[in-house]
Amino acid sequence: MKIINQLFFIYYRTLKAFKNIKKASFIMLQSIILISLIQIISCQTFKKETKKTPTDIENNETKESMAPKQYSWPSQMQQLTQHLLDLLPTLTDPKATTDSDRKKLFESQIIELKQIAHNINENTVAPDQDPTLKLIGRRFEDNLKLSLESFETGHIEFSRTVFKNALAQCVQCHTRTNVGPALAQPQFVTTLQKVAIVERVQFLIASRYFDDAMKEISTALQNGSNLSIVAWQKLVQMGLIINVRFRNDVKKSQQFLQLLTQNKDVPFFIKRHIPFWKQSIKEWSRKEKPAASLAAAEQMVKRADSSQKASRGEGGTIEYLRAASLLHQFLIKSQAPSVKSEALLQLGTIYENIGEIGAWSMNEDYYELCIRTSPHSSIAKKCFEKFKESTIAGYSGTSGLNLPEDVQKRMLELRAIAL
Repeated sequence: MKIINQLFFIYYRTLKAFKNIKKASFIMLQSIILISLIQIISCQTFKKETKKTPTDIENNETKESMAPKQYSWPSQMQQLTQHLLDLLPTLTDPKATTDSDRKKLFESQIIELKQIAHNINENTVAPDQDPTLKLIGRRFEDNLKLSLESFETGHIEFSRTVFKNALAQCVQCHTRTNVGPALAQPQFVTTLQKVAIVERVQFLIASRYFDDAMKEISTALQNGSNLSIVAWQKLVQMGLIINVRFRNDVKKSQQFLQLLTQNKDVPFFIKRHIPFWKQSIKEWSRKEKPAASLAAAEQMVKRADSSQKASRGEGGTIEYLRAASLLHQFLIKSQAPSVKSEALLQLGTIYENIGEIGAWSMNEDYYELCIRTSPHSSIAKKCFEKFKESTIAGYSGTSGLNLPEDVQKRMLELRAIAL
């Protein structure tokens, strides 16, 4: 309105200035000025109206919806926990694969979980700088994709197995360090009783209910005559993970080993490692808590290597877990590329020696990240050699070496980056 008033004022002053010209010319000039005013007013009105048209509003909303949304880490974790809880009974019940309604529920839940995993990987700011979060996140999402593809092609049991592996990756993520709350007495523990013991414990750890997870582990091991060899292995591993790596607690680690020592049902392949674990904890109790540094972790890895050789098995597990804890604490904060690569090399070595603890066969991922973090460096060359050895060992068998084409391409790409 202010603009229109100003225009009419200009119109009045212009007419006054030309009052002495001829009448015909004056009339023509008056018409020109009026037409110009009408056009200007129309343009101003059109501009105001176009801002309010439904089409433009819809276009703006579309642009906003196309922009990447940012999700908070806690809210995504809560959603993940709830979906896992809904899926667990179906996941561990063989009869669920023959029930069409429950199969549909299983499929829909995997789809939703896959979307949450994607949001976490692409649009959620990680709570710290440890690259392990992204490594696990990508693996988690890849496993959910494979689980869904297997389900849709009729391979139901394989789909459930892959999904269990995805659940195990949550254990690794939430036991990297003791940063974050260790909750207790969840409301839903009673609803998990129909779920198989290994998956039940994995879910409790994934949901950060560590005290309850340890209660479940202790009870199951004390009644171990009904446990399978695989269940024994995974439950003992998770007990060590919680007490050594997550809690970093000497006393609780000793108590857990005492529980194993007194148990007559402990399988031999576990029993023969207990003396080495006890010795590691005894030495641990004599020393002050080390700072989270590369040097401290390296010393632990050396001791672990010695125990591993002496036991001809997994005697170095305690030291490896302690070293991994230090390295993950070290990587929480931003580090220079060369220093970061050194930590990644050590983590790759640790997880290669520990073997299958849950979903911990991630050594090749750490070696690759090491190479990409410090390309064309001496540390990158070391990481490539470790990557190459591990990859070849994984694909070697009685029929010789059979490297798939995509693996060969990956190796050639990393070689070019490293050398």
